[in-house]
Amino acid sequence: MKRQIVLGSLVCLAVMVVLLLCWSWLPERIPVEYNARGDVSATLPKPAVVFGMPVLCCLLNVLVICQIQTRIRWSVFSPYLGWMMPVLAVVFCGMILIGSL
Repeated sequence: MKRQIVLGSLVCLAVMVVLLLCWSWLPERIPVEYNARGDVSATLPKPAVVFGMPVLCCLLNVLVICQIQTRIRWSVFSPYLGWMMPVLAVVFCGMILIGSL
């Protein structure tokens, strides 16, 4: 359990490093939601996305793994659910970079 929490958190924080490396390329307001026509319908300030999203994914990673260990440890999917937040953090990072560059 500890190993998965540490590795998952490192992946989530690596997303922050990637976003920090791209800081100068990112706009001041980053699109986070699009409507059906593909127009931007919501944005967030750059610091909120670069720092907030990876930290939130880290916290959710710990919460998910703790829930897996205490409630659904016998599920066939439980070994894979612990990687849900790190994978989502990487996907969100890619979407942010593609959507704002």
